Amino acid sequence: MRRSRWLAALAIAGCLIAGAVPATAAAAPSADGCASARGAVVPSAASGGLFAEALSRHVTWLTTLSCTATGIRHDGAPRVNNLLSNNWSGYQVTQRANYAQGGWTVPTVTAPLPGYSNTGYYSSTWAGIGGGFNAGNGALIQAGTTQDVAANGATTYYAWYEIVGGIGDTGSERRINNLPVHPGDFVGGVGLYTASGAQAGVCNFTIGTCVSVPLTSSPPGTTAEWVVEAPYSGGILPLADFHTVTFANSCWALAYVQGGSCSSIRAGGAQPISMQQYAFGSYQTVAIPGALSADGGGFTDGYYQPTPQGPPCGHPGQPACP
Repeated sequence: MRRSRWLAALAIAGCLIAGAVPATAAAAPSADGCASARGAVVPSAASGGLFAEALSRHVTWLTTLSCTATGIRHDGAPRVNNLLSNNWSGYQVTQRANYAQGGWTVPTVTAPLPGYSNTGYYSSTWAGIGGGFNAGNGALIQAGTTQDVAANGATTYYAWYEIVGGIGDTGSERRINNLPVHPGDFVGGVGLYTASGAQAGVCNFTIGTCVSVPLTSSPPGTTAEWVVEAPYSGGILPLADFHTVTFANSCWALAYVQGGSCSSIRAGGAQPISMQQYAFGSYQTVAIPGALSADGGGFTDGYYQPTPQGPPCGHPGQPACP
């Protein structure tokens, strides 16, 4: 049911993407689409693709936007090489994409056992354009969900958007306070760029609510990406045990054109990315993407528990814990 609703709302079966999005309600957005708390737009039925199909399914579109700048960032991937990252796991395509979308089920997160952090564990899941390996100096336009577990075991789930770099850099992710997400919800994220600017979109198809946020941005870098991430705040944060995240109906396009085609991850020359983190005194692999699905637009990313390799970090003679 969740996947069929996603298919209907995004018209993936017909390989359609959205066209221009005239606003039928809401005040003019601020530069970051959030500071005025009225940055959302309601797409018109003439928009086509994602927006028209979602409207036809009676999805509720938010007309106001309440958000919080959290200080968390989702920067471009620091790489060991083009297949290994210190904070990303998933897939990228190296193309001059101006549109990317992805769908996933929000995972239930837990603390790794055994643990290796005294400050909690963090994870984000998102789709975006412009931030991958060898993407150049363009902006990263992205939207997704966060799944964190605090040191006391309390969990937090929310939707967000962010622009990293360029003239529209939001400074950090913007938590969308009035679009709730919960473990098990099927959600979608969209990042797009046109000559008139950028948009970030998040839909929670389980509750039938979406938001589209117009943003000021310079052009993105030359990649599209679908990622599970250990986000950044003063350093790369310890990754939460997300168990698995399955992406579906993920695609990208060179140009954002009403009724245009949306190419699969495989069609773009997919590059898998695994994640390593420093845990228990050494760098260990903590997340690996599985093979692409038969249609080339999905995959399952899996968490791998790091294991003690000797005296843990923080003990005498060992490095400090990150």
